[in-house]
Amino acid sequence: DSSEIRKQVEQTGWIDVSGNAITLKLADRNIVICGTERPWLGKAPPVVHQHTADLKLLLSHGPDQLRFAQRSGFNLMLAGHTHGGQVVLPVIGPVFAPSWYGVRYASGLFRIDTLNLHVSRGVGGKDPMRWRCPPELTCLNVFVD
Repeated sequence: DSSEIRKQVEQTGWIDVSGNAITLKLADRNIVICGTERPWLGKAPPVVHQHTADLKLLLSHGPDQLRFAQRSGFNLMLAGHTHGGQVVLPVIGPVFAPSWYGVRYASGLFRIDTLNLHVSRGVGGKDPMRWRCPPELTCLNVFVD
């Protein structure tokens, strides 16, 4: 039961942002953080155009919410789900990613108009097959102008 897991995680101090928006003040900067698990679970987070913030961040299970992020005024979107393609062939690259975009955003950092998208390969994998696609934990330094 995912609601019970969420409840237990929140009791440790984590904030569940799925389908929600929170505003944080970090130093002298306002940061809006929203989360989405669409298209599988829950509702879309609120559109952030109306928020005055130095950084508008979308945490998304996968890269398929890219157009929503662009239309909604996010500056940065962090995603996973693709596992980097799991199988990466020399010269060709990833051969499959479970995404509407195929392997286009299988992993890495992308600039799409005014949106920065980072898709992590993550540490999991199905069955646990990975070939030439090592797991990763990513540390990003985010700078706000």
